[in-house]
Amino acid sequence: MTEHSKVKRGVGFLVTLFPVLIAAGCFQPIDVGSDRQPIANVNELDGGWLRGPDGSVACGPECNPEDGGRAACSGDLVIGTQQQWDDFLALGCSHFSGSIDVRADGPIPVVTNEVLQTVSGHLRIVSNPTSVSFPELTTVGGTVDLALSNNLTSVNLPLLTSAGSVNVLGNPLLTTLALPSLATVRGNLSIQSNGVTSVTLPSLHTIRGTGMGIVNNPNLVTISLPALQAPGLRFAVTDNPALTSLNLPALAVAESLAVGRNDVLVTVEAPLLATVIGSLTIAENATLSMLFLPSLVTVGQDFYVDSNPRLPQCAVDALEAQLTTAPVTRTVSNNAATCP
Repeated sequence: MTEHSKVKRGVGFLVTLFPVLIAAGCFQPIDVGSDRQPIANVNELDGGWLRGPDGSVACGPECNPEDGGRAACSGDLVIGTQQQWDDFLALGCSHFSGSIDVRADGPIPVVTNEVLQTVSGHLRIVSNPTSVSFPELTTVGGTVDLALSNNLTSVNLPLLTSAGSVNVLGNPLLTTLALPSLATVRGNLSIQSNGVTSVTLPSLHTIRGTGMGIVNNPNLVTISLPALQAPGLRFAVTDNPALTSLNLPALAVAESLAVGRNDVLVTVEAPLLATVIGSLTIAENATLSMLFLPSLVTVGQDFYVDSNPRLPQCAVDALEAQLTTAPVTRTVSNNAATCP
């Protein structure tokens, strides 16, 4: 099965069960087109950098050589070659006002910047690097896109604390995704069609935008979200055929929650989850046998627990019975007929 057909399969499931996700624009392929200006339009501001007539860059009288002459720069960049990336690194920008697009017309094997700390706009890397590393980057005002790279094996963003949105899409050789400091995402977070075996987001507590999707990652075994409290408008974990468990220990309120077509998923646990404002959908998980939601009392819209052949129907009935606010609609069928 090709990557494009895998994406189509994952999105197809979302269309079938959660059409509002698609209508709202969640988990769509990112726009890799751009009308941004080339690197020649970068301006050096505040850091004291000077550009010579031959294009060379030097530390001027106002910059601090002990700080590497780091500059605050502005512009909207499209970087398509290794030379353009090297020219950008030579500017020494620690703060960048604007957006940076790296989409290689030629090979850029390693996308590394040791000094960049903030980007006010987007940071988009849509090319084929083997590694991406921004060890000092803390904030991206727009979207972080790491997409469609057949060679990407490692991502190093250890200090990234906040971003407008984060999309990690279509990187088949990327085996682990860890964003240890990421705490807040103002838009959406999408992890789709990668080779990852683990997703680790230990600090993530708030998504303020359209939601979070972990979709169609064929090798994904573990998801770690120990601090997640507010996952945005919609939270979907679907079409991850190797995922064995989903534990959301801090989640108390969700706008909507959908867990579906995870072939070897055995347990779903959210011990503090009391309210699902919209719809709760647990569907087509072939081996799911435990749904542990002991605090759940409200489902505002749809209660959809269907086609989980190993999930005892009596457990589903008990979960529905503990609700103090009846859902608008209910679909409860095709679960295990016998109870342990």
